[in-house]
Amino acid sequence: MALSKIGIDVENGDYTPNGSVTKRVTSAVQRFSRKRPDVKIYLHGDEEKILDCFRNTLPKGVKIVQASQFYSQVEKIDRRVKGSVLNNLAESIRSGNIEGFFSIGDTSKVALEASKIRNKSCGAPALVAIFPNVFGEEYVCSDVGFTTQHSDKENYLEAVRGFANGIYKQALMSTFYMKSRGIERPRWGILSNGVEEHKGSDIDKALEVLVAKGIRERSLGNLIDYRGKVEPGDCLDGKVDVVLVDGYEGNLYLKTAEACFSRLIGLTKDEISKLNFYDKTKLFLASGPLTKIKNNLLAKVDPDKHSGAVILGYDGVIVKGHGASNSKAIYYGICRLADCDSKDFGNSLAEEIKKYIPSSD
Repeated sequence: MALSKIGIDVENGDYTPNGSVTKRVTSAVQRFSRKRPDVKIYLHGDEEKILDCFRNTLPKGVKIVQASQFYSQVEKIDRRVKGSVLNNLAESIRSGNIEGFFSIGDTSKVALEASKIRNKSCGAPALVAIFPNVFGEEYVCSDVGFTTQHSDKENYLEAVRGFANGIYKQALMSTFYMKSRGIERPRWGILSNGVEEHKGSDIDKALEVLVAKGIRERSLGNLIDYRGKVEPGDCLDGKVDVVLVDGYEGNLYLKTAEACFSRLIGLTKDEISKLNFYDKTKLFLASGPLTKIKNNLLAKVDPDKHSGAVILGYDGVIVKGHGASNSKAIYYGICRLADCDSKDFGNSLAEEIKKYIPSSD
């Protein structure tokens, strides 16, 4: 069942030429409230600024929760700040006032302020990013930033197994998220530098062993369709639904994809600007078919429509958008939050994960 009560951070995020965080978020909320009047929305931030953006008239079903403490996007914090927007949102989940929240604030601050609702039975939290493939369908990376390649283990192989166990649990969490999106038996692939047997890092190889044990001991094959190691191109070609990757490499994958898309758009505009008058005239005459091609491409790979990474491993739903998200991307991020199923988070998720954890050697 989709969420019926959600909280939205209207304070934290990056300032962009598109306007302040409050302006971009309230614009998205205005659009969302018209589409989903059944969802109760609690806006957390500065009441005066929020009301100003709405011209003192809130949409139906929208309420404001005033924060008492504020910090900037660049300000570092090393403890939870009582009364801040993110702290209040986490507390609202814990008290049952909302079922989840959306924010474009700093990821580290979201994680710290929400630590009070972390469900440790799920294992390490996962920042699950959603990507479009060439068919316009979605696939996810099991983590794109919450875990690192650092370990306090003195034994190398023990550290490698620890990384593999963490990624395995994150992939299980991602799997139940994808099942809630209608993928009955998600296809797994371990992101690697090649599919040949000798390719892959030690963590990749440890993951292969772990997945094989899960299939053999815990009937993991009934839950997922394991496709082995995959390359980035396989992900884009729609061959997997869940990509098993640690947070460091996942974050590189995400940032590379973002950079390639933005640079491609920039290069295209640059080349068009270099055309002479005669060529620009021909381009204008072909604008109809070109617009159709552009719209078809954006329908499949528009990053704004796939906005919002889902943070798993907490007693509630958290969706995190990019700090510089425009109003359109924020709108789709809020939609992703509202479409989540609350039963796939917290203790119920932890219980499902336990069923597929193989024995340790």
